[in-house]
Amino acid sequence: MSIKHTIQNMFRVTPEKVLKKENLYWLSNKVIHHNDINVRIAAAKRLGQLKSNEVYTYGSSFTPVAALTWALQKDSNEEVRHCAVWAIGEIGHASALAPLIEVLKNKHVNNNLKLEVASAIEKLGPNIKYDKNASALLSQILKDEKSDYLLKKTAINAIKNADQHDSEIITSLLQTFQKDDPDYSLTNIVNSYGVKDVAKIEAAAAYTIQDINARSRFADLITFIENSKGSEDIYEMLRSRSVEEIRQFCVSYPIDALHLDFESISQDFRHSKRFEFLTVLAEVFLKYDDISKQRPDLDLPESIPADELANILISRLMSLPEIKEYGGYKEIAHRHDRESDTDSK
Repeated sequence: MSIKHTIQNMFRVTPEKVLKKENLYWLSNKVIHHNDINVRIAAAKRLGQLKSNEVYTYGSSFTPVAALTWALQKDSNEEVRHCAVWAIGEIGHASALAPLIEVLKNKHVNNNLKLEVASAIEKLGPNIKYDKNASALLSQILKDEKSDYLLKKTAINAIKNADQHDSEIITSLLQTFQKDDPDYSLTNIVNSYGVKDVAKIEAAAAYTIQDINARSRFADLITFIENSKGSEDIYEMLRSRSVEEIRQFCVSYPIDALHLDFESISQDFRHSKRFEFLTVLAEVFLKYDDISKQRPDLDLPESIPADELANILISRLMSLPEIKEYGGYKEIAHRHDRESDTDSK
């Protein structure tokens, strides 16, 4: 081999040489400017392996994430774009969120690239404060009938890192799993994604009801409960609502998703109020015949299947391990009241 060829080989950039480089600035340039597709791929892979976005050469602000973002948006080769997304996720820098969201906005992006993008956003999770835009776009993936199950699962894991969860996202999770994984329940979603806002849980529960009119009535009933003051309001509910509405409430209300332990009921009024309502309602159903006879002025409807509804509510309440631990639903519902009375003496 001639000296000329030897020198040329020494300076020729190959994928093998790229994968051994440490200079982030040099690698970033090769991701964008090299003519060889394999070199660009290798440079993107190497940047992902090094997991750093710090560049100090010549005071440049040209970072690996900036270079990889350029490749993601403008490189004509699909494999380069996929490697760029993977590397962005591995580096995990917050500045990558905006360009990744832009990719998800593109209606022409295929599912494979969306999968890589959702996975990258998931990896960014610990380093960024989510805006609603990111979660909303990920939620759109869940709603898209063209999204396959693996893509949906990856998007869900990305959403999992969000600071805030709204009812739309919880609803998307429910709809996704009801279609692809029917055994996955609202309880699993609440426990997995840390949803604690009672109103959001209830809004999501409403969307599990398939009939639109029934869903509206369920939501309306939830609002009624929010404003209820006690047993008199329960009697009003039984008089003014259809049997089907009341049955739907007993069956669908997310009892098991409210984290009903003694601490949550004591500290969160919304939990306490709803749980109190449920326990009183169960007791009304149990004593329905006696109440109707003793209080004819209440004008309670005879059509209410009280025994059936009592069994539904009580079995759901008693299935909760927290209820068993505290000696039954009546005990946990009223225990904090008794302790408050003791403290005041």
